[in-house]
Amino acid sequence: MKEPHLPAIDDIIHRLYHELVDDLDVEIQRLNKALPQNILQCRPGCSGCCIPFSVFSLEAAHICRHCLPKGHGRAAGHCSFLENDRCTIYACRPLLCRTQGLPIGYRGDGGVVEVSACPENFADDFVFTEETLLFMDSFNARLAGLNEDYCRQAGLDIRQRIPLSQLHP
Repeated sequence: MKEPHLPAIDDIIHRLYHELVDDLDVEIQRLNKALPQNILQCRPGCSGCCIPFSVFSLEAAHICRHCLPKGHGRAAGHCSFLENDRCTIYACRPLLCRTQGLPIGYRGDGGVVEVSACPENFADDFVFTEETLLFMDSFNARLAGLNEDYCRQAGLDIRQRIPLSQLHP
């Protein structure tokens, strides 16, 4: 499939996107310190979470401009950027990929916290606290806002999501 035409990201949005990624990385480091040592089993070659999905136009443009590999394998049912169970765009992987394997907290109705956690890393009886959860709402809101700004500047539909499989040259 041919790569979709995505206009360049302007300098301000580019900088703000990198700040978002940096802020998320800081929060992930905090979470790693709060979790029991060696609980995360995710390592290079662990690719069970690497399934096909789509990203906002902003993240697609970022991948296309900064680290789109020339060659890559395509494992059926897995992300098209996996090669030998390793990510070929790891340096500029989407936000969703950065959080795989981590315990994600969601505030449901009445403020009740719901948890999504990888069964490879956390047993069913693991007791999560707010300190051991990654709450993504603020990061996702920032990403959506930046994507909206990018799409407006580029004349793109802000609702459009682009499958990663379409980003191959």
